[in-house]
Amino acid sequence: MKHHRTLTMLLALWLCLSLTAVPALSEAPAQADCDEVFAIVHTNDVHGFIDVEPYVKAVADELKAAYGEGNVLTVSAGDVFAGGNAVAHLYNGETIPPIMDAAGYDILAPGNNDFNLGGDQLLALSGMFSHTRMLCANLYRPMTDENGEAVLDEDGHALPGDTVFDRTMTIQTAGGVKIGLFGLTVSGMPFGGFVSTGTIDTAREAVDILKKDGCGVIVGIGHTGWNDDLVTPSANDATSAMVAREVPGIDVYIDGHSHSVINGGSGWVCPETGTLVNQASCKGACVGVIRLYLRDGAVVNKTAELLTGESLEAHYAPDPSVKELVDAAWARLEADSGEAYAQTPYFLNALRASESADGRSVRADETNLGDLVTDFMRSYAGADVALTSGVMIRCSIEKGPVYARDLYGVFANGCRLRVQELTGEELLQEMAASLVDLPYESPAFCQISGATYAYLKEYALSDEGEKVYTIINPAVGGEPIDISKTYRVAYGFFFSETEETEETEPLLSTMEEAAAAMGEYLRSGQAVLLPDVPVPDQRIIPLDEAPADAVAYRVVAEEKGMP
Repeated sequence: MKHHRTLTMLLALWLCLSLTAVPALSEAPAQADCDEVFAIVHTNDVHGFIDVEPYVKAVADELKAAYGEGNVLTVSAGDVFAGGNAVAHLYNGETIPPIMDAAGYDILAPGNNDFNLGGDQLLALSGMFSHTRMLCANLYRPMTDENGEAVLDEDGHALPGDTVFDRTMTIQTAGGVKIGLFGLTVSGMPFGGFVSTGTIDTAREAVDILKKDGCGVIVGIGHTGWNDDLVTPSANDATSAMVAREVPGIDVYIDGHSHSVINGGSGWVCPETGTLVNQASCKGACVGVIRLYLRDGAVVNKTAELLTGESLEAHYAPDPSVKELVDAAWARLEADSGEAYAQTPYFLNALRASESADGRSVRADETNLGDLVTDFMRSYAGADVALTSGVMIRCSIEKGPVYARDLYGVFANGCRLRVQELTGEELLQEMAASLVDLPYESPAFCQISGATYAYLKEYALSDEGEKVYTIINPAVGGEPIDISKTYRVAYGFFFSETEETEETEPLLSTMEEAAAAMGEYLRSGQAVLLPDVPVPDQRIIPLDEAPADAVAYRVVAEEKGMP
């Protein structure tokens, strides 16, 4: 069953180089100055890479033996049901609740991808847990009027009504310290028909509620996203660092969404509030452990660390009951995967910057899997050019045989393949729009097929403050772009504000449809498989300066946000 473990091990090898080195759990500081220790085991963005879960249970059990059954909490900061490999998504997320229950998760704060299966299915999944409790303070059902219609604000957005899950909860340590917890998810998007409100204001409200309830320690669990510059959001209204800085009173904030390793795994302490923020990378690459040292009902010391896959395998025996469920889930997927469509001699890259040894990202750089997916889309649609947001390419493909399960992972969020006609000038605008958030990862960044272009990394600003990019030597089909010519362009976006009609109905939509079509494309022998190098096929080329003989266009970049 190596097909699902290889990427986790690849990530672990890189993490071993980048994380603070620990053979297993590090030695705790001297406990003479504290009454008791409260430990939190945490993961985030597992996305179906469930091999980590038997180790989550093993780590938690070791901590419970050290600090007591009631002094260890196991939490997930979201993205567990979908948005990654097919072992979760293909079965509507239903493989996950029994595994998380068995692994001993106490709390799950939902991530953006947990809504991909729809609001009704998320509610159904939450009801399948026997132990794990979903917690989210900023997720609401829409407010409705007497006719059952959603009540809208002046901008046409639904107003929040009743909360979907509990906003806060409290627990008590063996020594009687009351600990308050709250959950957050990505704000501002109509996930599953629900309404998610601002994270900072909601966190402030939750802290106030918990303080009034007599909590001496407060823990936030949020799928909000980290950025090393502390301020640039990742499809959210605020980073976790901004929440920590703006909301005093949070002792620990366990984050997800950006797949980050923060300060080598030891986390970040906000200098203004003392809040400790940490993430546990992604896709089961490691398990996070936070320890709070309590005296007289308050935190007097706190530590954070990440245990890599290599360290986990070396120092822990996977819990057999959890492993049995995990192995059964993989066996089911393998049985449903059929024969291989093709063989790839190369690793096909859908990694994000935080997962990649060289910092490259499918959401900011051309990758060989981005080339392959857009080549397939262009071929299927009979288009001149194909574009797809890198955020829609969800999983890498390992070197070797390519099965349906691998393509399910690639298209875990669907495809929504549409075609429209654009002039060369409009296509230039699409190229510039793809660059607007660089060098940061962005849903705006598109992989491309059938066209090539270079661009200057340094942009200018228009009088209106818009970014103006220099697009160099753009070409379609190997010929210089004709700004007045009309081109047939295929788009592969899952999210779309376009109302579907007979003309705009997708050529492909679901994960299964896209995977089957791409499988046949691979089987036909049409696909060109490339090694992954910084610019695999020279389709999107960043430059510091323009060549002397370059044909250059200055193009205003329109910020499109999430497609």
